Amino acid sequence: MRAVNRDLTFAGIIVVAPGEADELITDEQKTALDALHLRKIDLADRVLVVNPGGYIGESTRREIDYAHATGKPISFTDPAPRCNVVRRGSGPRSQGLHAHQCDAAAQNPQASHPSACRA
Repeated sequence: MRAVNRDLTFAGIIVVAPGEADELITDEQKTALDALHLRKIDLADRVLVVNPGGYIGESTRREIDYAHATGKPISFTDPAPRCNVVRRGSGPRSQGLHAHQCDAAAQNPQASHPSACRA
């Protein structure tokens, strides 16, 4: 995520990236970060999901749902599995994503994070 942040910044884009913690955080800190990430999405013109290998975790999926519900354009650094990007009440989103990536992505231990961008 840091490399994407750097590249976008050097391209003249204001990046509002999610907070990162290298150590374990408390449940209260997790709740606060989750809420803060949604506020950052509110500030953004669009959302870029940094998802190495197509992996999308639970928090990122919730943030993608929120960004979509607020009408933010969403793009991904890697193709995202269709089964992992779901709109509430609408079934899988179709953006040319490949369902066969689902199982491989579910096994990927790398974290994904949306970076909110302002052009």
